[in-house]
Amino acid sequence: MRFLRLLTFLIFSTSFVTLFAQDEKPVTLTGQVLDSLEGGLATATVVLLNPADSVIVSFAITNGEGTFSLRRVPPGDYLI
Repeated sequence: MRFLRLLTFLIFSTSFVTLFAQDEKPVTLTGQVLDSLEGGLATATVVLLNPADSVIVSFAITNGEGTFSLRRVPPGDYLI
């Protein structure tokens, strides 16, 4: 199980997220962390990073179904 969590985290950490907004207001980014059997991973840490310097912009812990919500994220390019 630990291997599946690590694998899922590595997949998500290499994903590139771009948020678009016309009015430049902060947005809420939601999603779900899944294991290899497509089941939700509870208590996984999701981190949103600035791609230029890897500074943490926001973070969240997934709930029992593996869903997360990052609130008040400024529009821009991020690593998740």
